[in-house]
This record gives sequence, structure tokens and C-alpha cells, in this order.
Amino acid sequence: MKTIINRTIASLALVLSLGFASAAEAAWIKGRVTFVGTYPELTTNGNQPRFQFRLEDSTCYTNSTPTTRWIIINGGRTEAPYGHNAVTARNAYNTLMTAFLTGHSVQIDGSVNCTTTSAQSLDLWRSYIGVY
Repeated sequence: MKTIINRTIASLALVLSLGFASAAEAAWIKGRVTFVGTYPELTTNGNQPRFQFRLEDSTCYTNSTPTTRWIIINGGRTEAPYGHNAVTARNAYNTLMTAFLTGHSVQIDGSVNCTTTSAQSLDLWRSYIGVY
């Protein structure tokens, strides 16, 4: 009997934690890539490659009105032991270039806000980019 009660309590805790965790809204931006280019690297804390791109007809998780957005991706430090950041930045750049050349749209998860008044800066290690 004691085992059944313990399992029931553990199951209830798991179900409640999943319910509360799903209440948060995911931050995303979707749009059509119309420009991809380099951007000056950051050198204040190691070498950090950056690049920029423009999304046309883009929508955001808090704003469904299509608009133009400029986004700057920060690739992260590339010197040892952060060499994997260079590969991640190259993959993100290639993903955006593929979308640009094929005319497909992209979705960027992990955006900080939905600003349209200035370029939005995103840290690649907190963001995900996909073509659809």
C-alpha cells in the first residue's frame, strides 16, 4: 500500500510540473530571407563572428502583422575551448543562405523580443534556426 501511495504522489508531481512548464509561451520569429551578409565581429571577449539577415513578411510570437525585421546573429567565441561555436555559426549562416537561395522561409526560435524599429541581436547559443 505504501508503494502505491508513493508512486501516486510521484506521478501527480510529474503531471503538475508538466502542466506548469507548458504555460510558458515559446519565442519565435518566422519570415522570408531576402538578405544575408556579414557583420563586424566582436573582439571585446575573444573573437566572435557575427552576421546579419533581413526577414520580409515576418511575424513574431507576439505580433502577427507581417513586417520587415533585421536580425544580427552573434556566433560566440571561437578560440579554444570554444571552437565548436565556429561550426555552429557556419551551420546557421548556411541554413539562412539556403533559405535565401531557394526562396523558403525560416523560423528562428529563442528570440528576445519582436522589435521592428531596430536590428535585433540574437545569441546563437540561445537560438535555433530552421528552414520550412
